[in-house]
Order: sequence, then C-alpha cells, then structure tokens
Amino acid sequence: MEIMLQIEKLSYGTPTGRPLVKDVSFNVSNGDIAVIKGPNGIGKSTFLKIVSGFHKQLNGRIKNFSGPEKMVFFPQISGGEFHIDLTILDVLKISLGRRFDTAMILDFGLLNKGHFSRSWNTASGGEKQRTLLTRVFLQDSNVLVLDEPMNHLDKETRLQVKKKILDYVNNTGQQKVRRAVILVTHESFESTDLKRGNLINVDLGQFKYRRRSQVTSKIATELT
Repeated sequence: MEIMLQIEKLSYGTPTGRPLVKDVSFNVSNGDIAVIKGPNGIGKSTFLKIVSGFHKQLNGRIKNFSGPEKMVFFPQISGGEFHIDLTILDVLKISLGRRFDTAMILDFGLLNKGHFSRSWNTASGGEKQRTLLTRVFLQDSNVLVLDEPMNHLDKETRLQVKKKILDYVNNTGQQKVRRAVILVTHESFESTDLKRGNLINVDLGQFKYRRRSQVTSKIATELT
C-alpha cells in the first residue's frame, strides 16, 4: 500500500513548551482513515495542527508524500469563530475560487439554495459547519485533516458527513485518485467500511509524556 503520510517519533507540547506527547509514530496509506483519540488535554487538536503544518513539533518528523498543497485542514470551530459581512454563498465563492460551482455545491448535499442568501454572522453553528465542510471536500486534495467535523450537526447530517468521508477515501467514482483522512471524532468507523485501505486508531494517551520521576514511581508501584 502506498504511504501518503509518515509520522516518526513526533513529540509536541503546549504553546509554553510543556511537553504533552512523546514519540508518536505511524503511517497513513492510500485509502486509510486514521482516527486520533486520547483523553482531554492530551492535545488532539494540536496534533492535527502540527500534521497540517500550522504548529511546530518539539521533535520528530512528518513526511507528506502528497505535498502540502494537497493537504486540507478543517479546524474545530465554535459558533463565534469569526464575523464577516457576507452571505454563505459569498463565503463559498471566496474560499473555493476557481473551483466554485453552484451545481457541485448542491450535488454535494450539505447545503440547499435556501442557505445561500443567509448572512454568515447570523447563521447557526450547524449551517457554518456545513458550509465549511462543503468547502473542504470540494477542494482539490489528497489528504483531509478534520478536527471534530461532526460538531454542531444533527444525527442525520452526521451520518451524511460520515458517508462523505467514506466516499472520499474509497474514491467513489474516482478510482485512480490517492486519498486518505486523519481526524478527531466521537463517531465510530469500522474497518469493513473501507474498500482500499485500513482503519488506524491512534490513542495519544499511550504516548503521554512522563517526567523521569513519574516513570520511576510507576515502575516502583508495579513491582510492589
């Protein structure tokens, strides 16, 4: 299987430099979905930002064999992420640029014509999430990095987005395109959902950084 992303002994910490995770290593190949898990405070969002090139790691290497221009990052958003005097359609026109196509947007299925004229500033969290997910999936990419893509969505739409993720990696209708997904989510995926790759579960809690004194104390406890 062709490797698209290689993570080798990656260590990272908080913005102040406090180490969080040490020596994470795994590969993501064509057709794979990598689900990033771990306890609160372990830095799952930070990990995705590092993989996407928006934050720096403390140590280790990330090799993106698709090229940075072929990786698209979807950050976790809140309802008040940013305010702009534009409609939802305006946001899509600006963000998609030459790839903007109303028919494609409607065919994708997360938005309808009634959404287009709504003001971004008064749109609900779910409408903003649908808009930005549409933008992400319609870009020319080989690797999607998604941070909680199901946030703010109802059950029906969450199932719809899950299907879009599977269609993306399974290359429905585009069998020659290399694709993979890395994401943080509370939704479950099954290995049987994947037609060409593997389901990779990465628990960052297993790589939690421990000071030498903590390691010594743990060993002593296990030996007693």
